[in-house]
Amino acid sequence: MTVSLTNQSTNQIRLGTPDAIVLDTTAPQKDNYMFEVFSEIFANPAPTMLSLSIILFVANATITVYISPLSNVKRHWYLLTASYLGLAISAIVTLQQHLLEGVTLNLAAEVARFAAGLMALLAFLPFRKVLMLRSSMAKAYEHLLNSMRDTYYRANAAGEVELISASSVNIVGLSPVEMVGRRVADFYEKPEEYLKLIQALADNGDIIEGHLTWVLHENGQRVALENNARLLRDNKGNITGIEGVVRDITERIKTESQNAEMGRIVEASVNEIFVFDAQTRKFVMVNESARLNLGYTLPELLGMTITALMPENAVLDMDSILNSLASGEETVVHFDCLMRRKDGTEYPAEVSLQYSRTQLRPVFFGILYDLTARRKVEEELGRSRRIHSLGQLTGGVAHDFNNMLQALQMNLEKLKPDDKNKLTWYFSAERTIERSAQLTQRLLAFARRQTLLPKVVDVNLIVQELAPLLALTLSEAVRIEYDLQTVELRAEVDQSQIENALLNLVINARDAMPDGGKLYIGTRQIQLSARQAFRMDELSAGDYVEICITDNGTGMTPAVLLNAIEPFYTTKPTIDGTGLGLSMVYGFAKQSGGHLSIQSELSQGTNVKLYFPVSEKPLSLLTVFSSSDSVLPMQSELVLLIEDDPLIRELTFGTLENLGYQALAARNGNEAIRLITAYKDKVRLVISDVLLAEGETGPDVVEQIMALQDGIGTIFISGHTREYWGDKHRFPEQALFLHKPFKQQQLKVAIEQLLRRPAATDPRKTQPSLQEYPPPPTR
Repeated sequence: MTVSLTNQSTNQIRLGTPDAIVLDTTAPQKDNYMFEVFSEIFANPAPTMLSLSIILFVANATITVYISPLSNVKRHWYLLTASYLGLAISAIVTLQQHLLEGVTLNLAAEVARFAAGLMALLAFLPFRKVLMLRSSMAKAYEHLLNSMRDTYYRANAAGEVELISASSVNIVGLSPVEMVGRRVADFYEKPEEYLKLIQALADNGDIIEGHLTWVLHENGQRVALENNARLLRDNKGNITGIEGVVRDITERIKTESQNAEMGRIVEASVNEIFVFDAQTRKFVMVNESARLNLGYTLPELLGMTITALMPENAVLDMDSILNSLASGEETVVHFDCLMRRKDGTEYPAEVSLQYSRTQLRPVFFGILYDLTARRKVEEELGRSRRIHSLGQLTGGVAHDFNNMLQALQMNLEKLKPDDKNKLTWYFSAERTIERSAQLTQRLLAFARRQTLLPKVVDVNLIVQELAPLLALTLSEAVRIEYDLQTVELRAEVDQSQIENALLNLVINARDAMPDGGKLYIGTRQIQLSARQAFRMDELSAGDYVEICITDNGTGMTPAVLLNAIEPFYTTKPTIDGTGLGLSMVYGFAKQSGGHLSIQSELSQGTNVKLYFPVSEKPLSLLTVFSSSDSVLPMQSELVLLIEDDPLIRELTFGTLENLGYQALAARNGNEAIRLITAYKDKVRLVISDVLLAEGETGPDVVEQIMALQDGIGTIFISGHTREYWGDKHRFPEQALFLHKPFKQQQLKVAIEQLLRRPAATDPRKTQPSLQEYPPPPTR
């Protein structure tokens, strides 16, 4: 059934049925007017829906105004859009009925409907701009959240993510869509830390800043976050959620950790490292090595400049140096300077300086090397080179000088008078020759070229046996104290030379205590590390026997200490010393594979230490050979002398005849070979100089002789020591060695030692090692 509205003036309602029924609406039916209006409204609902749509849209818009544009609850926005679409559809349907179907509207009902809709629209107009602003803000917030480097997040009371910015991908590897609805604690490295964050917020007034949070990325890597958060509460104070902003500080923590590690490395460096401000020139950092060497604390140094650490008479022009670095003319500047410690002592230093622009300020970064140890090594190296040069010079001089002394010695022995009154002159001349030989021997000792007879000895035993002699050497005002290690201390050294060394050192200590004092002698076995051994010229790391001699005498100044072991350097009157005592001890120690160390302070005393390598060999047996034990050779025994110096050859030939031997003399190898061939199997002994004329050598000639005749003994004579020759020549193992100048008695003993063996015995197989007959040891 259709209902059509007629003109109100007719007061009729036509019902659209096949049999039209017209209802009269005149005054008698006035009580049913409201019923009729509502009936008409429900009979044609389109206009009514239009009014309801307007009211619903206005209501939804009003509610949306009070909802945050950052809200993730999008159903309000969906409902507002649906009501807007409903409003549009209702308007279209109503217009369609008016325009196409020709529906006649009841004026009163229509006015009421449109009046209500108009009032609703008028009520909505004030919110239109707010909605537009809200929409603009929502877009701006969305753009801000998607473009910000830091990550904004909001979670509800259950800890579930409600909103998060797009940068979450960089933190945990998940997009905001993937994260919404998930628990925040699930992303923590330790989920319980999220509850600790909530508790910390509650304890700190609902706000916290700079909270360190460790989360896990989807790839398993740890990510450090700096969290600035606050709790969300309702009007009743109940927690409704949490929101905050987090920043990825993983790289910063790594950098800080690396910087801290680098700081620890710089602080622990053995080199002196310092940093000072480019503007104020004051220190901002000085490491421990520099502080310990300078003697200042860090607070004291922070107010100082580098020039304040230099002696007043050695201050450098630091302005020009620093300006060249700051301007870029130089990248690194190296210079030497003197540094002054807090106690006033000075030390040489090498500085490497460079300019650096840090995040805070430009600074100068410097590394300082204390050159004290290097200068000491350089001095030791220079001393070693001087010793080497002196050794070469001394070796050349000793050869010729000792030849001359040998001639003097032999001539003097031939001129020995029978008159007792003239013997005084004889012994005086003999002592002069001995002193001359001792002088060359001392020089050779310093140059490490002296003849040594090393054997394995117990150093403690040597000190104990020498104690009575040392006591006689010291005055009664000097008290001597021994501290010998109880274990056996074995070293392979020349016993007579180590005794001479100890005696020399004790005499020096005695002279340093003219008014008396205390002398300490101690022994021990120590182990030198590679670093300790490096500081002792030419030593290797390992075990050493240490002999320590300490006095509390006058001591030495740094200048005297620097030159103490130089040959001919002495602070004593010329009559009391030659300046060769310490140099001899130093040379002997070095030649024995050890070292001499001296420490001394003026008015405090001197400490001298001798080092010798520990020997693993058994102690050597002491053997004494006496010429009286020998069997006198027969007159038939023939000796061949090979000497290129005519004077020495003539004198030695005469000495051999005086000793009762038959002798043959040769100038060179050719003559020696002819004589051996002519007297084949009759020559029992060859005495040869090491160096012969025209480049020939005694060992080479002897080797040719031994190829012609077996079982022949050999004695080599030379103005040089056996150590001087080293491995230059092939000395037969059974050969004896006489160092010029030697006495007739020494030559006699050496010959008898070789000739007392049966001729059939091959001396190369019976003689254990090369023996030498040096001049008598000197005290």
